[in-house]
Amino acid sequence: DLAPADDKLDALVGRDLPSAGPVHYQVLQRVGAGGSSIAFLAVRVAPEGRCPVVLKVLRPSVVRMLGERALLVVNKEVVSLRRLNETVPPTPFVVRFIDSGSVRTTRAGRTLDLAWIAVEHIHGGPEGTTLTDRVVHSLQTTGFAFEPSRALLAVEHVGRGLQAVHDVGVIHRDVKPDNVLACGSGEEEIFK
Repeated sequence: DLAPADDKLDALVGRDLPSAGPVHYQVLQRVGAGGSSIAFLAVRVAPEGRCPVVLKVLRPSVVRMLGERALLVVNKEVVSLRRLNETVPPTPFVVRFIDSGSVRTTRAGRTLDLAWIAVEHIHGGPEGTTLTDRVVHSLQTTGFAFEPSRALLAVEHVGRGLQAVHDVGVIHRDVKPDNVLACGSGEEEIFK
């Protein structure tokens, strides 16, 4: 990761991020980074119980560069994800929205509110969590990527997920194997 040290947000690991009411998120570890945000594995703690989630937190550099527009970008994503959550029946082919909020931080003497989004945590198991991971695993264990029926399943699930996203008026602009998540195996395998 070539981001400046203050953009990696490593200081969030071990912290609790508050949300509405008694809900908060315990940040466990950094699990990924994109151009505009850092992803963390966290635990959602609420009166009804605890569950793993992924928190996507905007990078400080993005907030400094975009100012108020950074929050607008996140709010648009939240609205879109909420609309997906409300579809009946819900689609299993899109990662589910859980919550959103912001965390206040000081960087280079400037106070910033870094918006975050909590989404469903996808655990891929031994084959890996991304489509890339699964193809590499298959290549290592079988010598080929996917058998035709499994490739068809992956394409069908990605297509159905994209259709669900498009049905709520959103165009996904970053479809690539690293952004397709997978869980389950065999007959129960799902690509999101």
